[in-house]
This record gives sequence, C-alpha cells and structure tokens, in this order.
Amino acid sequence: VVVRAHAGEVQAVRFSPDGRRLATTAHGDKLVRVWDAVSGASVTACRGHEEPPLALAFSPDGGRIASLSAETDGRVRVWDLTHPPGVRHVLGQAVRNTGPGGVR
Repeated sequence: VVVRAHAGEVQAVRFSPDGRRLATTAHGDKLVRVWDAVSGASVTACRGHEEPPLALAFSPDGGRIASLSAETDGRVRVWDLTHPPGVRHVLGQAVRNTGPGGVR
C-alpha cells in the first residue's frame, strides 16, 4: 500500500497496536493523519497543532493518539479516535521541556 499523505517531509509514522491503522505526520501541513493500513484509505485528519507534529504514539488499545509538536507551549495533544469519523475530542496537557532527557 502506498499512501500519499502529506505536503512536505514526513516526520513520524506509527502503526496502531493491532496493526490495522497507520498514523502519520509531516513538516508541511501540521496534521496528524490516520489511515487504514490495509487499504490505504484515509480514516481521519486531526487538526489543531500550531506547528508541525514531530512525534506520535498510540494508546495501548489504539483508541487514542498522542502527538507532540514544536509549539513553544510544550503541549501534547491527545486525539480520541473512538468517536465517529470526523469527530475528534482534543485533550491538552502542557508539559515543560527540562532539556535533554526529560519533560515535566
């Protein structure tokens, strides 16, 4: 499957724990996109980052994705994928970068 996902360089790619979904981010569009890993069809696009997302992680059940961007407020966004397509609830958690090796 080839997914033509983003404008710009892809920053992160993660499979869901069950392998059925693929999440991607790219430098050019500030989106977290979720794809069906078998068909390559788009599942949803999560919008809200002010800077490009740099890292992704699925929750163990695959129902949520956490994304971290280069935003200066250090916000981690958690995207709920358990709602119908097109509906996303964003939970914000501010963290402070303490330098190499850690966040608080």
